[in-house]
Amino acid sequence: MWRAAEAEISNCTFDNARIYFDSSPRTVVSDCTVTSGELVSYYRSGGEVLRSVADCIGGSYGIAISECDTIRIEDSTIIGGLRNVTAGGAGTVLIAERNVFRDPTYRTNFDIGYEVTIIAHDNDIYAGAGMPYVVEVCCYPVGTSATIDFGNNYWGEHSNTAALDSLIYDGDDDPNIHVIVNYEPIRTESVPVEKKSLGGLKALFLGR
Repeated sequence: MWRAAEAEISNCTFDNARIYFDSSPRTVVSDCTVTSGELVSYYRSGGEVLRSVADCIGGSYGIAISECDTIRIEDSTIIGGLRNVTAGGAGTVLIAERNVFRDPTYRTNFDIGYEVTIIAHDNDIYAGAGMPYVVEVCCYPVGTSATIDFGNNYWGEHSNTAALDSLIYDGDDDPNIHVIVNYEPIRTESVPVEKKSLGGLKALFLGR
């Protein structure tokens, strides 16, 4: 959809497809399932993803965000794809709460760059098998006002400081990246099922 003043897609199932918004300020994707594709791709847009599932394979991403306003992901499940979330663009704010992110196939769950602000709390985040990172950051210049907050998430077997220090690539690893990922406090147990809402239930139907 291009230049839609308001748009809503709900209660849909897509296979080998993606939902794409360009220059659309108020969008909602709710109760949708995407298999073998890309749940949502945003460009210069704003919106919400609610109670949805992306079961991705191949060269797809769960959610792709570029040069947007505020994007919210809530009560959803993102499985597989190259990366669960890729986000870039100064001024973009990504808020992620009560989701499950798991099993990316290329490098990292979250690929973050170019001064995106991230607020991600009460999620379950599981690294992909053999993947070097769960969060990988680039391109935050000196004096950036953007912040990256991954506090109060559950990271599966990696829910400890030593593991996360090695699985998060940020300014502690490269002095040219002028932002540090906050990952504290660290949850020691999965987010309760009742908080995950329909996203967790749909994941069960997908056999995950």
